[in-house]
Amino acid sequence: MKRYEIYMNKPARKWDDGLPLGNGCLGAMVLGRLKEETIFINEETLCYGPARERENPDALKHLGEIRELLLEGKVEKAAFLAKMALTSTPKYNNPYQPVGDLRLCFLNHSGREREYEARLCLDEAIARLHYELDETRYEREHFISEAYQVLAVRIRAKGKHKITMSANISRKPFEEFTGVLVPPGADTPLYSTRYLRQLHVCKSSRSPTAPSIHRRTPDTDSRHYIPTYLRREALVPPDTDSRHYTSTHLRREAVPSATAGNWGENGVGGMHYLSGVRIASERAKIMGDAVYLEDAEEAVVYLAAGTDYLDCLNGNRKDSKEAYEDLCRVISERLDAAEAAGYEEIRRRHLEDIGCYTGISVWIYTEPGKKKPQLLNC
Repeated sequence: MKRYEIYMNKPARKWDDGLPLGNGCLGAMVLGRLKEETIFINEETLCYGPARERENPDALKHLGEIRELLLEGKVEKAAFLAKMALTSTPKYNNPYQPVGDLRLCFLNHSGREREYEARLCLDEAIARLHYELDETRYEREHFISEAYQVLAVRIRAKGKHKITMSANISRKPFEEFTGVLVPPGADTPLYSTRYLRQLHVCKSSRSPTAPSIHRRTPDTDSRHYIPTYLRREALVPPDTDSRHYTSTHLRREAVPSATAGNWGENGVGGMHYLSGVRIASERAKIMGDAVYLEDAEEAVVYLAAGTDYLDCLNGNRKDSKEAYEDLCRVISERLDAAEAAGYEEIRRRHLEDIGCYTGISVWIYTEPGKKKPQLLNC
């Protein structure tokens, strides 16, 4: 059976040139870079800022008049009034935003590659790439599982070098917090020390249900404000024994499977988001806000992401601490399920699911009598 593929003979330079993957909820664009790979991640519900009422109060009042003008052929005047009365107030809605960038960094990747090839198989919705570098052949395979709601990446190396790599999620320039994900119920502090401090002191009178670290208002107590240049410091809440919040305690004992994450509030009063990345190995470790693995012949990376969109939509928006707990629980469960199932089982289920969408092909004949048709879609 003939396979239909998108092919690249060199890494993509920008988002538009990458290999797209998705399951309807989670999306990824694979650039296929070597030493520092970037995979752009989308989650269907994430947009900036709080929900807003944008109904135009004068719409109903002038709708009849605008209709009459159109029936009378006075289109220009109808359009003039419609621009004021039938458009939303305010005019522009908050933008949709990506959930982050997954960065995979590899050691022993200096020099010039040979036999580079990247392909997206449309029949399988799997992106593959392989190349040779310093007497080592590397292979990567990527897909997004609908059943497990994760991006799965498998990396293999055969030859002189083994795989030494790190993975982390960034969200430049919108990210708020990065670090180790600690699910609720763990025998360790819930947040990184930086996040704990900010949740404790950053209370803005403008948003009683959510801490604000974005702006300082006239009635904000100066003692409860952290300027930008201090936000990245690992501060400890007042009246708390700092020995209970050491970075070593958080990073080494937080979770059985080391998971690095990126989370926050997407604009003042906006929805909360959280994404987590894990390398499925007992030897994986955490350093900073990255998970890393050394000297492996094969590595499997899982990523999951989510928001509290439905809570916000239903008027049940939670504060940052509770939202973090809920999202962390969901993302941790997805990553746990994926790791427990294993890459081969997730891949088998993915191919089974994607097989439901390959039953129709559309062919176009561009010239009369042309024997070989062109495939438009499949």
